[in-house]
Amino acid sequence: TGVREALLWFNRFPTNTNEYVGMSTAQWLPLWFHLLNRGQKILLLIALASPLGLIAYIFGGATRKLVSGYVIAFLINYIGIFFWLFTASIFRFGDTYLLASIILAATMIIFGFIGAKRNGPITVSLSLVVFAVLFQVSILTTTVGLSTLSQRALLPSDYYPSNVLPCPIGNTTFYCAQKLGLCNYEAFPCIPKPQANVELRGSSLQDGFRMIQTP
Repeated sequence: TGVREALLWFNRFPTNTNEYVGMSTAQWLPLWFHLLNRGQKILLLIALASPLGLIAYIFGGATRKLVSGYVIAFLINYIGIFFWLFTASIFRFGDTYLLASIILAATMIIFGFIGAKRNGPITVSLSLVVFAVLFQVSILTTTVGLSTLSQRALLPSDYYPSNVLPCPIGNTTFYCAQKLGLCNYEAFPCIPKPQANVELRGSSLQDGFRMIQTP
């Protein structure tokens, strides 16, 4: 149970996890949403509003049988969304469910415009193309960071400077990360945090490590 709870809350809040453990859904969900970037918020909100595509489909002349088929598809997909949200809510884990909802909505809206009786492979392909273009445009305009694009257009930005302090392990001095367990690329050898029960097998890192046997 302890491992499950630790994974559950780490997925929701990878940094400062202990501050959030035990919060009710009404408490942690708004905080989780607030920490999403703009593109993720837009994607989530569009996915949650995607069942409104049924309205366009109904006004396009869809039969009850066709509408019921999409309702079932939405219900199945929304089960996946809620399963992701309440068990492993790292955003990338939910992309498939969110995108599926938006594709369903885009398909129904296009069907509504051209007439529900004309649905077929061409219409499905068209809806996927329209969605793909609109989605990529929305991602580029909300997350690309145009003000800093010139700094990383050809090469990626540098890592943040290392924030480490010396920490001895046996007769060797390592560096221990002081923030988020990150060593970056400056101080070596570096570890996320001190290990009091570990020692070198010999005088060199090539000799490896072993656990200290306590009496």
